[in-house]
Amino acid sequence: FLLLLLAGAGRAGAQTKTWPMPGAEWTYCLYANGDAYAKEVWRVTSDSLIGNSVYDVIQPVDSLGHPIPNYGKMLLTRCENNKVYRYVNNKEYLFFPLDLEEGDVFTTFRSAGWGENGVLNYGNDSTCSSLKPLSVTGKKEVELGGLVLNEYTLKDTLFTSLYGYEDLGYWTMVDRIGPIGTYPLIDIKEMGYYDNQCLYWFVCAPYVYLSAYRDDTFEYVWFVCNPSSVAENGAEEELEVYPNPTSGLINIEGEEVT
Repeated sequence: FLLLLLAGAGRAGAQTKTWPMPGAEWTYCLYANGDAYAKEVWRVTSDSLIGNSVYDVIQPVDSLGHPIPNYGKMLLTRCENNKVYRYVNNKEYLFFPLDLEEGDVFTTFRSAGWGENGVLNYGNDSTCSSLKPLSVTGKKEVELGGLVLNEYTLKDTLFTSLYGYEDLGYWTMVDRIGPIGTYPLIDIKEMGYYDNQCLYWFVCAPYVYLSAYRDDTFEYVWFVCNPSSVAENGAEEELEVYPNPTSGLINIEGEEVT
Protein backbone atom coordinates (compact mmCIF):
# COMPACT_ATOMS: atom_id res chain seq x y z
CA PHE A 1 0.00 0.00 0.00
CA LEU A 2 2.81 2.43 0.89
CA LEU A 3 4.62 1.59 -2.34
CA LEU A 4 1.45 2.36 -4.31
CA LEU A 5 1.09 5.68 -2.51
CA LEU A 6 4.69 6.62 -3.28
CA ALA A 7 4.29 5.63 -6.92
CA GLY A 8 1.14 7.72 -7.20
CA ALA A 9 2.84 10.69 -5.57
CA GLY A 10 5.69 10.41 -8.06
CA ARG A 11 3.29 10.49 -11.00
CA ALA A 12 1.41 13.44 -9.53
CA GLY A 13 4.64 15.34 -9.01
CA ALA A 14 5.71 14.73 -12.60
CA GLN A 15 2.41 16.09 -13.92
CA THR A 16 2.15 19.31 -11.91
CA LYS A 17 -0.38 21.56 -13.60
CA THR A 18 0.75 25.16 -14.00
CA TRP A 19 -1.64 26.33 -16.77
CA PRO A 20 -4.40 27.29 -16.77
CA MET A 21 -4.59 28.51 -13.19
CA PRO A 22 -7.64 27.53 -11.10
CA GLY A 23 -10.53 29.86 -11.90
CA ALA A 24 -8.84 31.23 -15.04
CA GLU A 25 -11.03 33.56 -17.09
CA TRP A 26 -10.11 35.49 -20.25
CA THR A 27 -12.22 38.40 -21.52
CA TYR A 28 -11.79 39.22 -25.21
CA CYS A 29 -12.98 42.28 -27.10
CA LEU A 30 -13.93 41.59 -30.73
CA TYR A 31 -13.35 44.27 -33.36
CA ALA A 32 -14.20 44.77 -37.02
CA ASN A 33 -13.36 47.83 -39.11
CA GLY A 34 -11.99 49.52 -36.00
CA ASP A 35 -15.13 49.16 -33.84
CA ALA A 36 -15.71 46.85 -30.88
CA TYR A 37 -18.81 44.85 -31.71
CA ALA A 38 -18.84 42.06 -29.10
CA LYS A 39 -17.27 40.72 -25.93
CA GLU A 40 -16.47 37.10 -25.12
CA VAL A 41 -15.56 35.46 -21.83
CA TRP A 42 -13.62 32.17 -21.95
CA ARG A 43 -13.32 29.79 -18.99
CA VAL A 44 -12.35 26.23 -18.15
CA THR A 45 -15.80 24.66 -18.24
CA SER A 46 -15.02 20.97 -17.68
CA ASP A 47 -12.45 18.30 -18.40
CA SER A 48 -12.36 15.52 -20.93
CA LEU A 49 -10.63 12.13 -20.77
CA ILE A 50 -9.02 11.26 -24.11
CA GLY A 51 -6.98 8.09 -24.10
CA ASN A 52 -5.01 8.18 -20.85
CA SER A 53 -4.86 11.97 -20.59
CA VAL A 54 -7.23 14.51 -19.00
CA TYR A 55 -7.71 17.74 -20.97
CA ASP A 56 -9.20 21.02 -19.78
CA VAL A 57 -12.08 22.21 -21.93
CA ILE A 58 -11.68 25.98 -22.46
CA GLN A 59 -14.55 27.73 -24.26
CA PRO A 60 -16.76 30.85 -24.27
CA VAL A 61 -19.45 31.09 -21.60
CA ASP A 62 -22.54 33.24 -21.12
CA SER A 63 -23.11 35.70 -18.29
CA LEU A 64 -24.17 32.85 -15.99
CA GLY A 65 -20.97 30.91 -16.67
CA HIS A 66 -22.66 28.26 -18.82
CA PRO A 67 -20.90 27.05 -21.98
CA ILE A 68 -22.50 28.57 -25.07
CA PRO A 69 -24.03 25.71 -27.11
CA ASN A 70 -22.91 25.15 -30.69
CA TYR A 71 -20.55 28.07 -30.46
CA GLY A 72 -17.81 26.36 -32.45
CA LYS A 73 -14.95 27.66 -30.34
CA MET A 74 -13.11 25.37 -27.95
CA LEU A 75 -9.64 24.46 -26.72
CA LEU A 76 -8.62 21.11 -25.29
CA THR A 77 -5.37 21.55 -23.35
CA ARG A 78 -3.35 19.75 -20.73
CA CYS A 79 -0.22 20.80 -18.87
CA GLU A 80 2.64 18.50 -17.87
CA ASN A 81 6.20 19.33 -16.81
CA ASN A 82 5.80 23.02 -17.71
CA LYS A 83 4.58 22.21 -21.20
CA VAL A 84 1.04 22.90 -22.44
CA TYR A 85 -0.35 20.51 -25.03
CA ARG A 86 -3.34 20.98 -27.32
CA TYR A 87 -5.53 18.18 -28.66
CA VAL A 88 -6.90 18.95 -32.12
CA ASN A 89 -7.71 16.98 -35.26
CA ASN A 90 -7.46 13.73 -33.26
CA LYS A 91 -3.84 14.38 -32.31
CA GLU A 92 -1.88 16.07 -29.54
CA TYR A 93 0.47 18.96 -30.33
CA LEU A 94 2.76 21.10 -28.20
CA PHE A 95 0.90 24.36 -27.59
CA PHE A 96 3.63 26.27 -25.75
CA PRO A 97 6.29 25.67 -23.05
CA LEU A 98 6.25 27.65 -19.81
CA ASP A 99 10.01 27.65 -19.18
CA LEU A 100 11.17 29.63 -22.22
CA GLU A 101 14.41 31.55 -22.52
CA GLU A 102 15.42 34.11 -25.13
CA GLY A 103 16.77 32.34 -28.19
CA ASP A 104 14.64 29.21 -27.72
CA VAL A 105 12.74 27.85 -30.71
CA PHE A 106 9.71 25.60 -30.36
CA THR A 107 7.12 24.24 -32.77
CA THR A 108 3.44 24.73 -32.02
CA PHE A 109 0.23 23.85 -33.84
CA ARG A 110 -0.83 26.50 -36.32
CA SER A 111 -4.45 26.83 -37.34
CA ALA A 112 -5.80 28.89 -40.19
CA GLY A 113 -9.15 28.60 -38.41
CA TRP A 114 -11.35 29.23 -41.41
CA GLY A 115 -14.41 27.22 -42.32
CA GLU A 116 -16.56 27.20 -45.42
CA ASN A 117 -16.96 30.31 -47.60
CA GLY A 118 -14.33 32.23 -45.67
CA VAL A 119 -16.31 32.20 -42.42
CA LEU A 120 -14.21 32.26 -39.25
CA ASN A 121 -14.35 28.96 -37.37
CA TYR A 122 -11.82 28.76 -34.57
CA GLY A 123 -13.17 25.55 -33.07
CA ASN A 124 -12.78 23.30 -36.11
CA ASP A 125 -9.35 23.67 -37.61
CA SER A 126 -9.38 23.71 -41.38
CA THR A 127 -7.24 21.66 -43.70
CA CYS A 128 -4.92 24.64 -43.95
CA SER A 129 -3.19 23.66 -40.73
CA SER A 130 0.38 22.78 -39.96
CA LEU A 131 3.17 23.02 -37.44
CA LYS A 132 4.42 26.52 -36.75
CA PRO A 133 7.99 27.21 -35.56
CA LEU A 134 8.27 30.16 -33.17
CA SER A 135 11.41 31.70 -31.73
CA VAL A 136 11.67 33.62 -28.46
CA THR A 137 13.11 37.00 -29.43
CA GLY A 138 12.60 38.66 -26.08
CA LYS A 139 12.01 37.89 -22.41
CA LYS A 140 11.43 40.35 -19.59
CA GLU A 141 9.73 40.62 -16.24
CA VAL A 142 6.55 42.70 -16.10
CA GLU A 143 4.58 43.89 -13.08
CA LEU A 144 0.87 43.19 -13.45
CA GLY A 145 -1.52 43.73 -10.58
CA GLY A 146 1.21 43.42 -7.98
CA LEU A 147 2.71 40.24 -9.47
CA VAL A 148 5.98 39.98 -11.37
CA LEU A 149 5.50 37.69 -14.37
CA ASN A 150 7.64 36.63 -17.32
CA GLU A 151 6.63 38.13 -20.65
CA TYR A 152 7.87 36.57 -23.90
CA THR A 153 7.97 37.95 -27.43
CA LEU A 154 7.44 35.15 -29.94
CA LYS A 155 8.50 35.53 -33.57
CA ASP A 156 6.99 33.64 -36.48
CA THR A 157 10.03 32.12 -38.18
CA LEU A 158 8.46 30.71 -41.35
CA PHE A 159 5.11 31.96 -42.61
CA THR A 160 5.70 35.69 -42.38
CA SER A 161 8.99 35.20 -44.22
CA LEU A 162 7.19 33.34 -47.00
CA TYR A 163 4.52 35.99 -47.42
CA GLY A 164 6.65 39.05 -46.72
CA TYR A 165 4.99 40.36 -43.57
CA GLU A 166 7.94 40.33 -41.22
CA ASP A 167 6.68 43.17 -39.05
CA LEU A 168 3.34 41.44 -38.34
CA GLY A 169 4.59 38.05 -37.23
CA TYR A 170 5.01 38.71 -33.51
CA TRP A 171 3.04 37.44 -30.53
CA THR A 172 3.27 38.17 -26.82
CA MET A 173 2.80 35.58 -24.09
CA VAL A 174 2.79 35.90 -20.29
CA ASP A 175 3.60 32.75 -18.34
CA ARG A 176 0.54 32.74 -16.08
CA ILE A 177 -1.97 34.15 -18.54
CA GLY A 178 -0.96 32.64 -21.87
CA PRO A 179 -0.97 34.31 -25.31
CA ILE A 180 -1.94 37.99 -25.21
CA GLY A 181 -3.84 39.85 -27.90
CA THR A 182 -5.73 37.12 -29.74
CA TYR A 183 -7.79 34.13 -28.79
CA PRO A 184 -5.64 31.61 -26.90
CA LEU A 185 -4.55 30.16 -30.25
CA ILE A 186 -1.29 32.10 -30.88
CA ASP A 187 -2.16 32.34 -34.59
CA ILE A 188 -5.53 32.45 -36.33
CA LYS A 189 -4.63 32.85 -39.97
CA GLU A 190 -1.58 33.01 -42.15
CA MET A 191 -0.44 36.41 -43.36
CA GLY A 192 -1.40 37.51 -46.85
CA TYR A 193 -4.51 35.36 -47.22
CA TYR A 194 -7.21 36.94 -49.37
CA ASP A 195 -10.67 36.01 -50.58
CA ASN A 196 -13.45 37.51 -52.68
CA GLN A 197 -14.41 40.02 -50.01
CA CYS A 198 -11.13 41.23 -48.51
CA LEU A 199 -7.80 41.65 -50.18
CA TYR A 200 -5.94 41.14 -46.90
CA TRP A 201 -7.43 39.73 -43.72
CA PHE A 202 -5.94 42.34 -41.37
CA VAL A 203 -7.74 45.17 -43.21
CA CYS A 204 -11.37 44.15 -42.76
CA ALA A 205 -11.63 40.77 -41.02
CA PRO A 206 -12.58 40.59 -37.33
CA TYR A 207 -9.75 40.68 -34.84
CA VAL A 208 -9.49 40.15 -31.10
CA TYR A 209 -7.82 41.78 -28.11
CA LEU A 210 -7.50 40.32 -24.63
CA SER A 211 -8.99 43.02 -22.40
CA ALA A 212 -8.90 41.34 -18.98
CA TYR A 213 -7.72 38.22 -17.19
CA ARG A 214 -8.43 36.82 -13.76
CA ASP A 215 -8.12 33.62 -11.77
CA ASP A 216 -8.77 32.64 -8.16
CA THR A 217 -5.95 34.79 -6.78
CA PHE A 218 -5.10 37.32 -9.50
CA GLU A 219 -6.85 39.85 -11.73
CA TYR A 220 -5.61 42.33 -14.31
CA VAL A 221 -7.49 44.63 -16.70
CA TRP A 222 -5.79 46.10 -19.75
CA PHE A 223 -8.89 47.99 -20.90
CA VAL A 224 -12.67 47.78 -20.50
CA CYS A 225 -14.41 46.38 -23.56
CA ASN A 226 -17.52 48.36 -24.57
CA PRO A 227 -19.20 46.64 -27.55
CA SER A 228 -21.25 48.99 -29.70
CA SER A 229 -23.82 46.75 -31.32
CA VAL A 230 -23.86 43.10 -30.23
CA ALA A 231 -24.67 41.83 -26.75
CA GLU A 232 -22.01 40.07 -24.72
CA ASN A 233 -21.27 36.62 -26.18
CA GLY A 234 -24.22 36.95 -28.55
CA ALA A 235 -27.67 35.64 -27.74
CA GLU A 236 -27.83 33.47 -24.64
CA GLU A 237 -29.76 30.26 -24.88
CA GLU A 238 -30.88 28.02 -22.07
CA LEU A 239 -29.84 24.47 -22.89
CA GLU A 240 -29.28 21.61 -20.48
CA VAL A 241 -27.60 18.32 -21.30
CA TYR A 242 -27.50 15.71 -18.55
CA PRO A 243 -26.23 13.50 -17.02
CA ASN A 244 -22.62 14.41 -17.73
CA PRO A 245 -20.52 12.33 -17.76
CA THR A 246 -22.43 9.24 -18.80
CA SER A 247 -21.99 6.09 -20.84
CA GLY A 248 -25.75 5.74 -21.40
CA LEU A 249 -28.68 7.90 -22.43
CA ILE A 250 -28.55 11.70 -22.23
CA ASN A 251 -31.34 14.24 -21.83
CA ILE A 252 -31.41 17.49 -23.79
CA GLU A 253 -33.75 20.23 -22.60
CA GLY A 254 -34.24 23.80 -23.76
CA GLU A 255 -36.25 26.12 -25.95
CA GLU A 256 -37.06 24.77 -29.40
CA VAL A 257 -34.83 21.72 -29.13
CA THR A 258 -34.85 19.78 -32.37
